[in-house]
Amino acid sequence: PTGHYQTILSSGDIHLVTLCPDYQGLLVPCNFYSSLVVGRPIVYLGPKESEVGQVMESYNCGVVLEKMDAQILVNSILDYRHNGEAWFTAQEGAVNASQDFNPTSSLEQWEDLIFKIAK
Repeated sequence: PTGHYQTILSSGDIHLVTLCPDYQGLLVPCNFYSSLVVGRPIVYLGPKESEVGQVMESYNCGVVLEKMDAQILVNSILDYRHNGEAWFTAQEGAVNASQDFNPTSSLEQWEDLIFKIAK
């Protein structure tokens, strides 16, 4: 993200990403990767087995909530508000994930795949 969009994304302390379980395997919410780029912890409401859930678990960049429960969501947000160590751990995970999930590396992976298929 660049310009005003990056400023807006960077202004949030945490980001909320959602995915309806019916769409697992069909799409990845674009705001997930934007959240990683600006290095913000993520509260993810969606399937743990999805791409987002797997990245979240691998990089420890936030919390995955499979159950759509308002009180659990509030508690997760408040945990980041009151627990600086948890926030910084998830923030570091988001920064680390952004090093692996960015447009350049994604294009390189697509290019490698196309060349493998073409051979």
